[in-house]
Amino acid sequence: MRYKCTEITKNKIKHALVELSHRKPVNKIFVKEIIVQAGISRSCFYKHYENITALIHELGQETIRDLTLITQKKTYTADMSREVACNRTLVEYIKEHRDVIAILSGEYGDVRFLSNWHKQVKAQVLERLSYGNVTVNCDIESMAEFAINHVFDIIFQNSHNSFDQLFEALNIMDKFMRYIIVGIHYSWLKL
Repeated sequence: MRYKCTEITKNKIKHALVELSHRKPVNKIFVKEIIVQAGISRSCFYKHYENITALIHELGQETIRDLTLITQKKTYTADMSREVACNRTLVEYIKEHRDVIAILSGEYGDVRFLSNWHKQVKAQVLERLSYGNVTVNCDIESMAEFAINHVFDIIFQNSHNSFDQLFEALNIMDKFMRYIIVGIHYSWLKL
């Protein structure tokens, strides 16, 4: 029961931060405002978080974990139905959590968030590209990096735009990755 109570309180604190971020920049938000918005005591806030930076960092870690769980199901096989389903779930998550992602990727957010998310996506993509014991060389890694960076740009430029723009960008990246995989395996088979 204690765990549930702790999670409820932490969720109130996180929600309060997000709500306050609609009204003012994150660097102008104080613990006092968060505790008033969340309806908790100062000691309760400090029981869970050392400061607002720790709160933002935890938001980043949770978001990375959620995004990783969504995207780990991709396989880049000829049948793209799994990728399309993952992309739909990913876009829904990004749309639903766009305020949190805006905080994390903003000027006063968690500086590690974007780096960690990018590393995680790149690791997943390269793992799939190396399927079948094919070595991923620097050129292939650079092409994957290019595609990933392009998709990240589209995500951040369009997070407040339509579902379809993000969904299409993710599907295009997956098609690109699939073509890289086909190219790798075809050239490997010719050797």
